[in-house]
Amino acid sequence: MQTSEIPAGVINKINQICKRFIWSGSNENRRMSLIGWDKVCQPKIYGGLGLKNLGMMNKALMMKLAWGLVYEPMSLWCRVLYTKYGVADSDFPLGLPTRSGSYLWKSIGKVWSDTLKGLRWNIGNGRRVRFWLDCWVTKHKPLSSYALAPIPVESLMNLVVDFVDTNGNWHWDSFEHLLPNCIILRIAAVQPPMEGKGDDKFFWANSQWGDFSVKSAYMAITENETGIEHSQWNIAWKWKGLPRVQTFIWLALHDRLKTKAEIGRRHIHIDWTCDHCGVASETTLHVLRDRFMARMLWNQLLPIAIWRLWFWRNQYQFNKVSTDSLRMAQDVLIRAKEITSSNKSGLNGPTRKVEKWIGWQPPVWPLCKLNSDGACRRNGGSFAGGILRNSNGDWVSGFAMNIGYCSITVAELWGVYQGLVMAWDHGIRWFLVEVDSQCIVQMLNNLEEMTNEYSSLVSSIKELIHRN
Repeated sequence: MQTSEIPAGVINKINQICKRFIWSGSNENRRMSLIGWDKVCQPKIYGGLGLKNLGMMNKALMMKLAWGLVYEPMSLWCRVLYTKYGVADSDFPLGLPTRSGSYLWKSIGKVWSDTLKGLRWNIGNGRRVRFWLDCWVTKHKPLSSYALAPIPVESLMNLVVDFVDTNGNWHWDSFEHLLPNCIILRIAAVQPPMEGKGDDKFFWANSQWGDFSVKSAYMAITENETGIEHSQWNIAWKWKGLPRVQTFIWLALHDRLKTKAEIGRRHIHIDWTCDHCGVASETTLHVLRDRFMARMLWNQLLPIAIWRLWFWRNQYQFNKVSTDSLRMAQDVLIRAKEITSSNKSGLNGPTRKVEKWIGWQPPVWPLCKLNSDGACRRNGGSFAGGILRNSNGDWVSGFAMNIGYCSITVAELWGVYQGLVMAWDHGIRWFLVEVDSQCIVQMLNNLEEMTNEYSSLVSSIKELIHRN
């Protein structure tokens, strides 16, 4: 599964075995599939069970091999494949010659284009990335796909460094009129290329830290096949109780309980009338909400109540065992007490929140302290600001800046960077930096070199910190 493409027939056979196990508990018995398999394989926040789609998982594992060819072209196995099939390893090609070759090579070739879609560039000196044709600002599309007017042919192949003026700033006049304002604001949030920042490097755009993972690849290729995220699914999965009750609530939210109406909808001949109250159509809402006994229990514990309602409905349907509302309420309360005692034992108890009181503390004389922060609006606008104070808490300097469109992490990094530049310009060399983001602190304290969308700003901040 990790080294070659699995044939479609094999995948279908395995999926069939999995479906029978999910709905009947064994491979031999066949029962009604209440939810489509594609829906079952979606994440829980989209209404599924979080199971993996075998075909997509196989594709994500093959993308791991393709990424190895892209990211480590000088490793032994990559050099063997590149040499065997006559592919230049100096730079990654747009496609692989798969007309002839081993099954492994052909399998990698089928996922090659999907792998390249997840590639994004981090700008260093700007001498390797094409301004219009490579992904370096947006996640999956080059800037040419956002152009408002035809791009001049003579500048189509220009590099990023060609759009920087002599002062090291973006040469806005050469491209501002060709791109929409939202893209211009994203470019404004990117540091212009500089010679001292090293070569341009690429990273995996579908993960936060730029490292390839099978999980992020799987999420990327199934992104268009997932449903709409909805908080209603939390009713089932965030409820602290028995897993079989959670599964029952999940089926009820999908309206797939095996009521008479649902069985009839599947073209099975059956009388749709409710045996208990004579209503013409026994639906999920009728059983769990509209029946007389159901209305009495709605004001009690909801998840356990609807589960037991379904149990007593089945008792009457198949065994002709009836009960009254008092006995049903006692049944619900007994089971609720069991679950409550289980939660109190610590098995399912919620994690305790730890409150930390924070406040600004002045630095020791003669040090100063820089406090910076970043923020993002819902429409994408990002800002950063900072203040520099001495040991008495007196104002020394401050700044506020409009960054453009970027993530909150990039905005926080811009705040630290601009604060360091401000302190350096005021001749202050010894001071403390205080931010409210643990993620920023970890990135700046990390001694290992990372390649992701934050790398350029992180390297610039570290250069200012170690400047004499």
